[in-house]
Amino acid sequence: MKKGMDKYPKKRKRKSSKIVKSLPIISILLIIASTIIVSTLFKEDFKKIENEISRVLNPNLKFIEDVSVYAKQNYQEYGILPSITIAQAILESDFGRSALSKEYNNYFGIKSINKDEKRVIFSTKEYVNNNQIEIKDAFKVFDSMEDSVKYHGLLIGTAKIYQKVVEAKDYVEAANMLYECGYATDPAYAQKLIEIIEQYKLYEYD
Repeated sequence: MKKGMDKYPKKRKRKSSKIVKSLPIISILLIIASTIIVSTLFKEDFKKIENEISRVLNPNLKFIEDVSVYAKQNYQEYGILPSITIAQAILESDFGRSALSKEYNNYFGIKSINKDEKRVIFSTKEYVNNNQIEIKDAFKVFDSMEDSVKYHGLLIGTAKIYQKVVEAKDYVEAANMLYECGYATDPAYAQKLIEIIEQYKLYEYD
């Protein structure tokens, strides 16, 4: 009797042990299956959440997204490549961290030639005969980022001097034309824009 009783619990114990051992594997499989189903059903929602998290964690990406909204509008209205507009805003304002952009919404270093308009005097670096010098100059003041980007579009899109920028077939040519047309005095201006565009894949906005 004792022997029979000893064998029976042992068998039950082995079955129970097998079930317990298989539980982690079943749990993992269920988690994987659930993840696949949920990710398939809500793929777009996850992408939106992922993008939003990236924007919060990386202020540079948020700045790019903010400027791109108005850059695309400039493209529709004037034909200016969004990658060029965004890259200029990045370069000229240091992702919106410069005093001129933070305090006066001037994201493109646009100077003022009208004494009756909103303007501010700032120190700026210019190149004369390939030598960098610092001077004080007047810059336009804008009410918002939107106003700043729209004015940039108006300037590049309608001023005859920048016609070659608008007609450029790609961002490389447009960047070079900006320098040749006199937008900036920095000899490396075009190359800096191109590097920014390629680093942040801004050509995807074109």
